[in-house]
Amino acid sequence: MMNRRKASMESYFSYHIGRFFLNAFGFKVASLPVKPTMWFSNMMGPQEEISIFGYPVAYLGCSCFGQTVALMIHVMSYAENLNFILSTDDDVISNPHELCNDLEQSLEIIKVAAIAKKNSEESKD
Repeated sequence: MMNRRKASMESYFSYHIGRFFLNAFGFKVASLPVKPTMWFSNMMGPQEEISIFGYPVAYLGCSCFGQTVALMIHVMSYAENLNFILSTDDDVISNPHELCNDLEQSLEIIKVAAIAKKNSEESKD
């Protein structure tokens, strides 16, 4: 997936469109269409456990700092585990732990439904 994304022209066009708006209209106008309230990113991590200087890595987590968004969700897989990192604005989202629990419950429901669908398709064959 990362190789496909690197081979695409998305970054090239994004850079040149941003540069055009910056040069043509200035910084304030160029930044107007980019006022997100939520960011979502996903990154595929290592498929098997890794170690650094002989110490096994138990958890990988990444995030950004200083962005002016109310909710930032980072998803990272590491050694067949899926990690969610939530960054929230306390003024907008009062209870981020509840949001995290709701997200976990939703994903568990999706997982159960996907397994049930896969099993029903296999039983038909």
